[in-house]
Amino acid sequence: MKRFSTILLIVFLCVSISDGASAREKSTAGMRVTRGWVPEESPEFADPGLAGFYESAAVDTFCIVWYTFEQMAWQGWTRFDRSAQRGDFWRVDDFAGLGGGSYGGLVPIEGAKSMWCGARSSTTDLYLCSWIDAPGYGNRWDQSLGTATFSFAGAITLSYQMHYDSEPDYDFTRVEYDAGGGDWRTIAEYTGAGDTIASHVVMLTQAKTKLRFHFTSDDMWSDEDGLYNTDGGCIVDAIRVQDSGALNNYQNFEAVAVGAKIAGIWTGTAEPGFGMYSGLKNNLTDRDPCNDNFATQIVFIIGAFCIWPPDGGLCGTPFCMGTGGVEAPCQNEIVISPVIDMTKYSLSCNNVQNGTIPSGDLSQLGGCTLRFTVYRDLPLTNLVFYRWHIRSVVDGCPGQWRDDNYVYYGADQAYVFEEKDISSLAGSDPIQIGLGVVDMCDAWYMVYGNCAAHTPTPWFDNVRLY
Repeated sequence: MKRFSTILLIVFLCVSISDGASAREKSTAGMRVTRGWVPEESPEFADPGLAGFYESAAVDTFCIVWYTFEQMAWQGWTRFDRSAQRGDFWRVDDFAGLGGGSYGGLVPIEGAKSMWCGARSSTTDLYLCSWIDAPGYGNRWDQSLGTATFSFAGAITLSYQMHYDSEPDYDFTRVEYDAGGGDWRTIAEYTGAGDTIASHVVMLTQAKTKLRFHFTSDDMWSDEDGLYNTDGGCIVDAIRVQDSGALNNYQNFEAVAVGAKIAGIWTGTAEPGFGMYSGLKNNLTDRDPCNDNFATQIVFIIGAFCIWPPDGGLCGTPFCMGTGGVEAPCQNEIVISPVIDMTKYSLSCNNVQNGTIPSGDLSQLGGCTLRFTVYRDLPLTNLVFYRWHIRSVVDGCPGQWRDDNYVYYGADQAYVFEEKDISSLAGSDPIQIGLGVVDMCDAWYMVYGNCAAHTPTPWFDNVRLY
């Protein structure tokens, strides 16, 4: 089944001591929480020159690639803010060539054009090329069609026609007004699929305001990943804004070019993301001086504003930027490896793939292992977690990120040797690795923790594939 009524906390302490199931909560994308498995002996500071000590003695085990990030070198890795929008997706459309979509919803509401929050398929766009069920909408969308600030007299009447199609109870189109200073209040809310002709009288105390149609989606179940096929997300038309005086603005988008993001007083925009704080640091010290790793490591604290007493002289990861530091936007950032050729390996077990796996051996290989070290000082109550991901790259198009749907924590204050069997995720196609941090305070505040404190971790190092 797709969802359960609650999320069950999974805890692993060397061996599993409880079982559970995935679930759906606000913005959790079915993710499960785990402390992770800690092996009894962990080569936390393994040096590439000692790689042979930690790999199988079998001749058919190949060191595909090993990243150490020395000396302060990204070795082709890139940074990415997963909370950032991938484009502005409110635009005027005539829906030509879409055949009405899967359910007949992708047609103009009135006349020949309407304003649509959605995306067509594309084989050239590096974001859209991997979508499973385009046209439709994607994961983690935060898109607005809104007005600039305007003056009014008396009450405001807002009327419109709308078709909406999104995952029920998780993805929404909200009609909102600004009560002052960016304090957005909901006038109406739509989820699931339907059509409406609506008129709202908005009584305000201030003399100026803004209006918007605000579409949001969570981390999973959309046309992007193919888990929920829609004619989404939202189409609006025949919008009229009136007040008790002379204001009477009507927009039906007929005079605007297809593809336009601006029509009269209405402008389509993407909401800003959280920002990126990843970087490389060395000479990091931790609470156990006997286990310090002074080599280069990936961190997520560069430029973070310290509002909590530093741990070991370092800033903590940044808090959510929403109200009270517990609401979105929150940090959700990954670092991404170069494209890795799964038919080649590294003769010196480093970041250079200069050997070709013999075709006879390649056809006999039975699996793939991802290994990395992570220093974690991540108490569950902080609700800051780390994650890993794998994606295939086919004909230059990056596919969907895939993983085990866990978010990991641990208050060990120690380096942990992680080993993941990614055999079901990696085949003969080139792949990329993603390692990241995610702050779940906006989803799990006062459920699993209170987000009162942050630490500088996680730190990643020695990422390799076998």
